[in-house]
Amino acid sequence: MNNTYPKNFKDLIRPIKKEIIIIVLLAFIGAISLLIAPISITVAINRYLSGNMNSFITWVIIAGVAVVFKQLLHILSLGYAHVVEMNFRYKLRKDFSDKLSRLPLGFFSEMSSGAIRKLISEDTIKIHTIIAHGFSEFTSGLTLPIACIAVMIYFEWHTALMILGITVVLIVISMFLMNSGAKGMEDINIRYENSQREMSHSVIEMVDGIKEIKNFLNCNCNLDFFANP
Repeated sequence: MNNTYPKNFKDLIRPIKKEIIIIVLLAFIGAISLLIAPISITVAINRYLSGNMNSFITWVIIAGVAVVFKQLLHILSLGYAHVVEMNFRYKLRKDFSDKLSRLPLGFFSEMSSGAIRKLISEDTIKIHTIIAHGFSEFTSGLTLPIACIAVMIYFEWHTALMILGITVVLIVISMFLMNSGAKGMEDINIRYENSQREMSHSVIEMVDGIKEIKNFLNCNCNLDFFANP
């Protein structure tokens, strides 16, 4: 195992950089494909009003193919992202276990079994939302509005600029509200993490204290939590 450990999230996901690029590209192409559908429908309506039925049918088919193609790319992007996330999570848990097996015994006397369980089992699963959903859905959610505004600027730039201005104002207001509400969240998150760690430790301690299990393991378990209610 590599002895150079990640210092931030960017370093953490570096081993799956190529896979993330593939996920983003699939989501990007899918978002652009979805934009083709309304454009094709608009052209089809114009062809119908002008009496060109052959061209009308062609553009309707193009719109249908674009929608189906977009859904296929969306499913492929999310499915591939989930496979990448599950393999990466397995690697993280294996690396944590390998590292813990090399630590001195004094480390385990200072760190509870609940904290170790939370580190390997619960903390690693937090990458699921970011890798399995975040990159794909963020790319789709960002690409489609930008592409829509670009198309609107091409056809009717006055309306596009008005919508763009309203969007910018709403983004600024949303960022202000998020920053205002996030001031006390850091302390709450820390307390939540500590509570989870203590709960995991108390559950393991409770199981170790069951008479049958304690006799079977023949261990001298230190039941601090239940000894001092």
